[in-house]
Amino acid sequence: MKDYLALFPARIVLPAACAAVWLALSLPAHAAPPISTSATYTHLHNAPGTGGTHVTNAGGTISAQLSVGDPFGGGVTAATASGAVAKRNYTGNLLDAVSLAVTADPASLDEGTTRQLAATATFDDDTLCLLATTDPTWSILDGPLTSVDPDGLATAGYLFADTPATVRASYDGIEGDLVLVVLNLIYPGGAMPVDSTIVDGTGIELSWNPVDGATGYQVYFGTSLAAVQNATTGSSEFGGFVTDPAFLIASLPPGSEIFWRIDTVTGDGVIPGDPTFFTTAIYRPDLRIGRQFAPDTHRGDDVYENAVNGPGPQFLSEKIRRGKVSRFHLSIENDGNFPDRIEGSGRRIPQRRFRSNFFQVGGAGAGNITGALARGAYTRDYDSGQTQSIRATIRARNRIRVPRLQWTMRVRSVADNSQADINRLRAEFPGAVRRGGRSPGSSRKPVVLF
Repeated sequence: MKDYLALFPARIVLPAACAAVWLALSLPAHAAPPISTSATYTHLHNAPGTGGTHVTNAGGTISAQLSVGDPFGGGVTAATASGAVAKRNYTGNLLDAVSLAVTADPASLDEGTTRQLAATATFDDDTLCLLATTDPTWSILDGPLTSVDPDGLATAGYLFADTPATVRASYDGIEGDLVLVVLNLIYPGGAMPVDSTIVDGTGIELSWNPVDGATGYQVYFGTSLAAVQNATTGSSEFGGFVTDPAFLIASLPPGSEIFWRIDTVTGDGVIPGDPTFFTTAIYRPDLRIGRQFAPDTHRGDDVYENAVNGPGPQFLSEKIRRGKVSRFHLSIENDGNFPDRIEGSGRRIPQRRFRSNFFQVGGAGAGNITGALARGAYTRDYDSGQTQSIRATIRARNRIRVPRLQWTMRVRSVADNSQADINRLRAEFPGAVRRGGRSPGSSRKPVVLF
């Protein structure tokens, strides 16, 4: 009679800790008929042996020393569907975890969303075991994650730029870390003004893409990022509730960073938006008067004055002799952070006493602009930082009866009339004729030249 002791299946079930005792033995046997059989294995009919038992078959062809429990049979090393590597034909093999790898697929997540984490242990015989998600202890080391639950589900918070976060799994005295990248989303999309742009501070309309299912939008804006980020409907940064995706701000201070946020209101609650920002325009015309004509280097002087009749820190003193031509030049520069139209205004120097001419040089092109200045009609558009040079000549035509005169020159921003700059030409006339023995006055009422 011929009987067989077959092998157990190739798959061996590991406990959660993946520290298992492996017993492997292939034993064909001549014994009583088995009590359990299938196409893949034959189970011994007799009761399990005890540790250290020496087992032989009836024919005495195979014997094996067992270390623990019943004999088990297995094949070569194989990978299971769970990701573990099972190594068989080992007797009494006790395993210890030596390293821990933490993974996520992908290793990034959008703000306000979740990502499942996983941990795989490597044992001292290079066996790999994918741990149950509840086996490790999960923690957050840094970054914008709000939580990792006991099942390894990570939740991201809201932020304003892509930011890394580090999570840690601890298991059986070993640790493994993973860096997740939390991705910033501008929500809702289509924000206007576009993030980081410069805009005119008057009549600013905020707009954004409509959100499906939205019943309205809460608008927040202010000069502090932290205040706008944390604002509620009870904060001073709350601008109001609108049902359409647009909001008008009448005016804002010039040269300020304005942060704004849109929260979307739906039937299920409020979806917080991400703050974005823009900068309001600064309008700052800069006028400089100089004696030397150097259009490439003679620019604005970053000194601004708007008191027409004040003494003024910006002036040029020039001696004008009868019949002689005096030359000087002006530079007009846009010192603002935004394109501007700058205007020169005033009246002509009295032509019966003086002959004056003003010529635009370079920039917008050459040309005589004396008449335009006299009519207050000289305007041109300037990009931020752009300069226009103007060459001026003055010649005394007749006998001058006063020793000194002062001409005041002025430019202003068309977009913001409060922004202007003034320079002065203080002219001295050597040999001025006194009238009736009267001492000549030190100056006359300023004549607005430009």
